[in-house]
Amino acid sequence: PNAYLGIPLRVEGRTIGVLKLEDRISPPAPMTFSAEDQLLGEMMGNVIATVVYNAQRSADDSAEKLTQF
Repeated sequence: PNAYLGIPLRVEGRTIGVLKLEDRISPPAPMTFSAEDQLLGEMMGNVIATVVYNAQRSADDSAEKLTQF
């Protein structure tokens, strides 16, 4: 990649993954991510982390209910 930005996916103080952003197009000049790109990536990362965390909790709850029967 010409440029790379790694955004930690954090929920409740835990890192549950990483959002990896890359630029693979070769422009005449090297591409870099701006501060705005980083902020947007962090905002997206917060939403993604929350969705993944809630989905995992829901799956765990469902599995626990099934084992109770």
